[in-house]
Order: sequence, then structure tokens, then C-alpha cells
Amino acid sequence: MRAALGGVFTVLLLCAPAGAQQEPTLRIERADGSMTDVPVVFERGYATVQVALFDDLGWSVTESGGDITIAVPNQIVVALTIGSPFFRWDGLVYQLSEAPYRDSNRVLVPLQLLTDFFPTRLPDLYEYDGARSLLRAGDPSLVGGARPAGGGPGGGPQGGGTA
Repeated sequence: MRAALGGVFTVLLLCAPAGAQQEPTLRIERADGSMTDVPVVFERGYATVQVALFDDLGWSVTESGGDITIAVPNQIVVALTIGSPFFRWDGLVYQLSEAPYRDSNRVLVPLQLLTDFFPTRLPDLYEYDGARSLLRAGDPSLVGGARPAGGGPGGGPQGGGTA
């Protein structure tokens, strides 16, 4: 009996994962060339990032109750509501595939906002490469102003070439 249990225990150990899986990340390349890996959270079955990331990218982020505003002063206002997939981009209504939510002390928004909507609405500032999980992010202070020469988000060279 003891030998049989020992054999089962060995089989269970061999079937167990060798190590913890690596957390998914989004790599962000800023206009100045710096890179940051941001954790992607899948707690509810869809990809999210903390709303604080937008602040790190140079946007103004405010929250009042369940309302979240991501803005460039006097330029663009993105208004979201916790629990609703609908949001406003400068007054126009759009829909995310899932809703932003609060988890203890943080607010999470669908990654789709940053990888789909920002590059579509601001192609001079944002470019997403899904195959590499890479977001090229320009300086939001350039919104509404002249874009520096170069062609890529924030004026850097596009496609990794030189200007």
C-alpha cells in the first residue's frame, strides 16, 4: 500500500507545473525611448490595466464617486463610469467590450481603451503592436499642437528607422 501511494505521489509531482506562470505585461515605449512593462490584470476574464497608468503617461486622471475623467487640459476629455462599458470621448459616446471596475484600492479599465481607442483616435501619439504587446506612446501635451518631425508617435521615427 505504501509503495502504491508513493507512486501516485510521484505522478502528481511530475504533473504539477514546474514554476509559476509569468504575469502578462504591456510594454510601453515612450517618445523619449524609455520602456516600461505594465502588468495586465485578468481578474474578471478580460484584460485590464490600472487607470493610474494614464496619469503615468501624462494624462490628468480624476475620480469622483464612480465617474473617472482622463484628460489633456483644454483638449480631450475621456469620461468613464465604473460598471458601464459606455464612455464619452469629447462628448461622443463609445462602447468598450467590458466595463471599468474598482477592486479594493484601485480602478481598472479594459486594456482595449489604451490599445484600440487611443491609437485610433490619436494615431499621431499612439501605436499598438499586438504581436509584440507593445504600445508606443507620445507626449499628450502635443495634442492639438504641432507634432514634431519624425512620423511616429510623439514625433519619433516610425518603424524603428531614423528620421
